[in-house]
Amino acid sequence: MKTGADLVVVGAGPAGSAAAAWAARGGRDVLVIDSAGFPRDKACGDGLTPRAIAELERLGLGRWLAGRIRHHGLRMSGFGGEVEIAWPGPSFPAHSSAVARTELDERIRKVAEECGARMLLGSKVVAAHHDSSRKVISVSLADGTEVGCGQLVVADGARSSLGRKLGRRWHQETVYGIAARGYLTTERADDPWLTSHLELRSPTAPCCPATAGFSRWATAR
Repeated sequence: MKTGADLVVVGAGPAGSAAAAWAARGGRDVLVIDSAGFPRDKACGDGLTPRAIAELERLGLGRWLAGRIRHHGLRMSGFGGEVEIAWPGPSFPAHSSAVARTELDERIRKVAEECGARMLLGSKVVAAHHDSSRKVISVSLADGTEVGCGQLVVADGARSSLGRKLGRRWHQETVYGIAARGYLTTERADDPWLTSHLELRSPTAPCCPATAGFSRWATAR
């Protein structure tokens, strides 16, 4: 079976869905493909910086964000000190927020869908095919389906297997980290500052560099 679209977007996360929404608003025939079903979770701090807030407002989600927590800036703690730094503005909103990825990603995906983008979820793209000029003309799915495309956007994350096949490198030797996330009930959920701990200590070591950079992004009471 063969199908296709003017623009194929691989990845229905925030980047892919936002790109799909704007392309569909511009009149493009857009197909978004993601290996996961939605809504789906992702290990993340859930924080939305002022730049992210601005992009969501441009997508038309300002009212959707309005009732959520607002942070004035960043509180950084470590090495015996603490400092609070307000978001600078004025090019972006003077506040940040936090929304769980199960909710955020699904809402942006729905915006793309509402704009006219078609969705193919639960299907993994495994290869891209080129013409004689090296232009990508189609992608193959794990089930053997070939999907034609006029243009291709690869937005399925830093460890994208398709991206690697197309020549994108993951610079693990330069920048590397491991994410772990947990939710808990706390009286500090309404704290107007994002808290970033630049060091974490253990009983057997003065500092744990493997876990340095822990952040608390308050999302719920």
